[in-house]
Amino acid sequence: MLDRDDKDANEKYADRFIGGTIYQAFLSPQDYHRWHSPVDGTIERAVVLPGSYYAVLPDDGAGEGEELEEGDPRGALIRSQGWLTQSSTRALIYIRAKNPDIGLVGFIGVGMAEVSTCELSVTNGQEVRTVDQLGMFHFGGSSHTLIFEPKAKVAFFDHVTNGKHIQVNYLLAHV
Repeated sequence: MLDRDDKDANEKYADRFIGGTIYQAFLSPQDYHRWHSPVDGTIERAVVLPGSYYAVLPDDGAGEGEELEEGDPRGALIRSQGWLTQSSTRALIYIRAKNPDIGLVGFIGVGMAEVSTCELSVTNGQEVRTVDQLGMFHFGGSSHTLIFEPKAKVAFFDHVTNGKHIQVNYLLAHV
């Protein structure tokens, strides 16, 4: 459970990203599960929010009219994905970019399903350079998000928007 100071800090940061740009990706169990800084800057805040382990909405699986066979338990897994971002362990890292055109960058790591682990490698006030390790997931599939303030005019490269796997240390976007 977050104390009041944590809730106030998260609300303060959340307001800065309204109208900004979001990059979200899913990692399969065989993918690389370490996080690296997307920018040179300073860690303003790094915190792990505890969550549920292997949390899935309880239901009877796929329902009538879904693409899966009725009762298939993967139906519950699919419907649970939006809920996982609220219930699983999450890492929140806010990086103040050295480039003022970028501003504040938010990273959210979501340890999904059997993962539900997020381990930080950075601390508040630490200087980071692009590709320095921020932290990691342990075990299977996970999701992560980068969030940019509205003032950052982010343009993603074609290899990011084509739905294919992106290799470690490839550029995602430019400002």
